[in-house]
Amino acid sequence: MKWANGGNVFDGIRHDNGKYTWSNGTIYEGDWVDGKMAGKGLIIFPSGNKYEGEFSGNWYHGKGTHTWKDGRIYIGDWEKNKMNGRGIMKWANGDVFDGCWSNGLRHGNGKFMWSNGRIYEGDWVDGKMTGKGMIISSSSGNKYEGEFFGNFRHGNGTQTWTDGSIYIGNWTEDKMDGKGSMKWANGAAYDGCWSNGHRHGFGVCRFANGGIYVGTWSKGLEDGKGTFYYPYEKVSGRSKSSHHSSHKISILDENFRDSASTLLQTADEGRSDASSMSYKVVEMEYVLGVLIRKRTLQYLEITHDKNKRQDKFSAKQVKKSSGIRTFLKTIKSIF
Repeated sequence: MKWANGGNVFDGIRHDNGKYTWSNGTIYEGDWVDGKMAGKGLIIFPSGNKYEGEFSGNWYHGKGTHTWKDGRIYIGDWEKNKMNGRGIMKWANGDVFDGCWSNGLRHGNGKFMWSNGRIYEGDWVDGKMTGKGMIISSSSGNKYEGEFFGNFRHGNGTQTWTDGSIYIGNWTEDKMDGKGSMKWANGAAYDGCWSNGHRHGFGVCRFANGGIYVGTWSKGLEDGKGTFYYPYEKVSGRSKSSHHSSHKISILDENFRDSASTLLQTADEGRSDASSMSYKVVEMEYVLGVLIRKRTLQYLEITHDKNKRQDKFSAKQVKKSSGIRTFLKTIKSIF
């Protein structure tokens, strides 16, 4: 051990400024108070790691910069040798974290920028993405905003794809799971239950051509009994556009009210003041996406009047009409 650079010694205790070299090769140069590293200084270890900044009682404490031999560098707050408070960590591969730390771990709010362009900004707990945040994919630009747990999308959240598709609902370990609504870029929409990233359980699906399927699903495929509503339209008013009609499936069957109230709301643009939509109602039965039975039940007509103070809907059973459009594609081909 060597005490150098003219450091003062009072009653055998190092005090003031000086350089100290340990027998293992560790070197400290800086301020001392009552025999301990305190104030500003630089410590270099035999491994090549070094810290420069504020000390207190032999601890890194206050503002400081730690550089590791592997290329990592941390600039920020310290408390008793642990990264604690605000700080920026840069890795040799180009990854960067800017945010809050506690006990040496990312904790609190912060932004992580991966070298490949991926970005997460939000809450952290014990070094992991946990709480509320937003993550943007580098390669695709897809975005998720919502709840996280243990680095997974977990809880309630919204995933937006660059093609315009969007999912709003529950997640479990990065998979759509539980209750959720999906709208695809082609205009199709689904509101209902999910499991392991697939439609699973009861759900209401509206296809791009306006057809509506109400029933159960298994691993993303129709499974069990369901009802399909094949659309055709009668219009009075300024325009005729089935694409811009507005409906609520709850009109057709009160049992489906919860799922349908948010699913079948479309833009008012191009919709006539008064229009009616008729449906051919077909009962179907599937086994993992394969149709094994179908039976036509009835015809329903839904009338919508936009001129009233609030949009009003009514439904009635109508006679079979030769004007019903033929459903030209199967459920598979719609997707």
